[in-house]
Amino acid sequence: MSRLHIGNLLPSTTSATLTAALQADGRKFARIQLVPSREMGRSRGFAFVELDPGDDVATAITALQGREIEGQQITVAEAHGPKSRFGIGSGKPTPIRPLR
Repeated sequence: MSRLHIGNLLPSTTSATLTAALQADGRKFARIQLVPSREMGRSRGFAFVELDPGDDVATAITALQGREIEGQQITVAEAHGPKSRFGIGSGKPTPIRPLR
């Protein structure tokens, strides 16, 4: 399933506001997840959106890029898996290469 990263949201943006704004053109999403701040319980300024199966990522990005939500112009990009917290790499073991 493809995911999008929605950025440049205001801290006051709620899940309901985000959902309504993203679905304004009739587009449906499998899941919309607004990322909250640990301290305040408010938005951290970004969200992840899972596209319905069969939806094209490039088409969704083009349709949503630059849309305004609460007066802020949002940014949209394809989301990638989480980065390793322990330095370089994806957290997967590196294969051992034979000595020459």
